[in-house]
Amino acid sequence: MNAQQMVSLLRAAGNRVTQERRAVLTVLERNPHLQAAEIFEHATEICSTINLSTVYRTLSLLHDLGVVEAAGFGEPHRHFESHRAAHYHAVCQECGAVLEFPPTSALAKLAATQGFDIAEERVELIGICKACRRKKEKNPIQQVAVASRCSVQSDDLADEFTKLRPGSSIELVAADDRELETLLTMAHKTGIRLTRVRARNDGMHLWMQRRAGE
Repeated sequence: MNAQQMVSLLRAAGNRVTQERRAVLTVLERNPHLQAAEIFEHATEICSTINLSTVYRTLSLLHDLGVVEAAGFGEPHRHFESHRAAHYHAVCQECGAVLEFPPTSALAKLAATQGFDIAEERVELIGICKACRRKKEKNPIQQVAVASRCSVQSDDLADEFTKLRPGSSIELVAADDRELETLLTMAHKTGIRLTRVRARNDGMHLWMQRRAGE
């Protein structure tokens, strides 16, 4: 759905189409899968008077009208895209890239065997994209599960941090808040920088790196 079609739907529903709302619609047309803060960032380049609250209100209105769809992609915030033909999403858990591919008839056939009529399909596959897989193969990241390998004193973890070479990374898994605090405290003491965090079923995953020259 393009911006002009979204404008027509807004007007048909009795809503005003302000300059700020047009900016949001233009961003949605050009950039699928953005979160509200990213939409705001792009929209300010089109309309300098827009603010974040206007973006949130506009997205809420568009979502209620069915003009845009919202998906979590395994993250606490939602990503928005204009309503288009049915498609599935594949989300990279490393870099956050979102790939789209057409639906398969296999799901409809499977549902039919159970006497289930599908009204709408929403499929999100979580994994690792080709680029990130190649990067991991080229530069394998050490992984330490704090819950299974490290005591509260984290002697094992201290050894891992000490052995970490400049420019290399380590992935750590904290099962609870106490382990998370231990990780962050020790990383700070040993000069290891936090580069990314992901919440997963087995705990909080943290990627840390000893930067070159440190």
